[in-house]
Amino acid sequence: MPKVAIIQRVLTKYRMPFYQKLKQRLESDRIDLEFIHGLGDGFDQSIGYLDCLPWAKAVREKYIKIGKFSLIYQPYSRLLAGADLIIVQQEMKWLLNYFLIAKRRFSNYKLAFWGHGLNRQLPVTAFENRIKAKLVNCVDWWFAYTQGIADDVMATGFPKEKITIVDNAIDTDALIKAKSHVSKAELDSFKEELGLRSKNVGLFCGGMHPHKRIGFLLDACLLIKNRIPDFQMIFVGDGPDCRMVEEARKQHDWIIAPGPLYSRNKVLCFLLSDLVLMPGLVGLVVLDSFVFEKPLVTTVYPFHSPEIEYLINGENGFITENDVGKYAREVIRLFQNKDQLGSIRDRCRIAAAKYTMENMVDNFIGGIKRCLG
Repeated sequence: MPKVAIIQRVLTKYRMPFYQKLKQRLESDRIDLEFIHGLGDGFDQSIGYLDCLPWAKAVREKYIKIGKFSLIYQPYSRLLAGADLIIVQQEMKWLLNYFLIAKRRFSNYKLAFWGHGLNRQLPVTAFENRIKAKLVNCVDWWFAYTQGIADDVMATGFPKEKITIVDNAIDTDALIKAKSHVSKAELDSFKEELGLRSKNVGLFCGGMHPHKRIGFLLDACLLIKNRIPDFQMIFVGDGPDCRMVEEARKQHDWIIAPGPLYSRNKVLCFLLSDLVLMPGLVGLVVLDSFVFEKPLVTTVYPFHSPEIEYLINGENGFITENDVGKYAREVIRLFQNKDQLGSIRDRCRIAAAKYTMENMVDNFIGGIKRCLG
């Protein structure tokens, strides 16, 4: 029975359903899956997004600081004994990766990267990305998040036939189920609780850190409010830049900031909004936008996550120039042309059916089987 080991730095709540489904499906194909993960650092543990699986192996890693660089030592070697395929995150900070790359030349296991190819939040010429570029071809297989990542990996000379395009996703079925169970009474009650009175509601949902460009969004909101008098904006999330939102909320009663919301309340916020406004980094939130059929408006920002590829400008969302005024004008135009939003919502529904966790599991299993040969 072939054995596959997947190693991740931590186990996050949003990824847990994927591993559960992957293990079930692989077992039915008589392939054993071992999932090994670390416990994270203090920051990971403080923001409440970690989880655990009874069958996974959680091991305490060690964080080593060398100047401004941080390395991670993971004592996982004994847990990998007998593995036919080892899948690791493409992380230059993992000392384990260098060990596995070196040992691979003298062992029978196959080694695969699962990753972005480059750190999308850093310039291509950054030290971390230069190291990552050198390591791209040091494995037997690649699990690329998206087609664009696969193209980048192929551009280095890595064989196309040894790349699996995963189409990274979240458990959208759970979101669809949650959406279908929301009653009008529940929605009206939450709307009153938030103080929503508008027919033109924007939503930001995510971590509030510099790459999300909270300042840019607040400036755009002021311009939107000047043209759309009943405009209201909901900010869901937390992070180092949440103080900017809190200060704006104190000055403007049309800004609503309930803090970080999860599960049911997050679903309600999406249902009560008209547009998702994210001028900065866009990642998996684009799938929330598709599922809830709330078009996402972003900018041509150089540090988006790979999932930005799923958003097709003018078809299932909108991408404007990287300018506050032009961004605000596009949002104003959309609020004033609700008929156009109807057709965009239809295409959001089509995209939601394509980028699912089930399809991601199918893609991943196909890659594992081909790699095992």
